[in-house]
Amino acid sequence: MCSLVVTFESQALAQKIKVIVDQDARGPGTSDQQAILVFLQSEKFEVLGITIVSGDQWVKEETQHVLRLLEIAERTDVPVVQGGEFRLFNSKGDRALGTAVRQTGVPGMLDGTVCGTTVYDLRAALSPSRDCASHARR
Repeated sequence: MCSLVVTFESQALAQKIKVIVDQDARGPGTSDQQAILVFLQSEKFEVLGITIVSGDQWVKEETQHVLRLLEIAERTDVPVVQGGEFRLFNSKGDRALGTAVRQTGVPGMLDGTVCGTTVYDLRAALSPSRDCASHARR
């Protein structure tokens, strides 16, 4: 019976979706940290690593927040890589959000469509849009 359980567990682990979390980690109301926790605590995902860029704070501060979060979550096994210190785009509004997330028509609200960019709605992270090209703006 014990070997059957071990075999079942190893098969379940093999089916996890491998992810690398790439974000700035200090979103409004700690939303980015909450997103990291969803991935860390989910049985569906295996977090291979977290990459950090400048966002609400400079990359060094953002990295420290993630390292502290991993200590609290008891997941210091997850590698953290510090990325770019400066933004690729230095603009506000639509361009700062990227091109793959479209507006809902309500100021400040997004529809959660995810196409390889920042996740604004955790439900969307679990089931990303299959037709990303139709949501992209030029």
